[in-house]
Amino acid sequence: MVYNEYYKLLVGKTKDFFNSLSQESEETKKAFALLIKANEKNVELTIEEKEFIGNQMKDILKTIGLVSIAVLPCGSIFLILANFFKLNNYILPSSFQKNDEKLDKDKKK
Repeated sequence: MVYNEYYKLLVGKTKDFFNSLSQESEETKKAFALLIKANEKNVELTIEEKEFIGNQMKDILKTIGLVSIAVLPCGSIFLILANFFKLNNYILPSSFQKNDEKLDKDKKK
């Protein structure tokens, strides 16, 4: 590949990363808004809202784990191995997963 193609690939992946990051941020804000609403107004959350909040909390914990792995020495090697062994469903938050990975995860449920 030519440097121009590498640059375009890098720019594309960077945009995807920041789009996923902003999506994850919006989902987290929505989850905390639901929690605050339920707490302040003593409103019972629906089952869908509870599942959404639960999934969002899982994503937050995955993000914390992913950051701590990346900071550790040889963390990049672990991330490469995790990608090789198809462990992305277990370590990446949902907004960072590709659509085909999300479908595979839903099929396993």
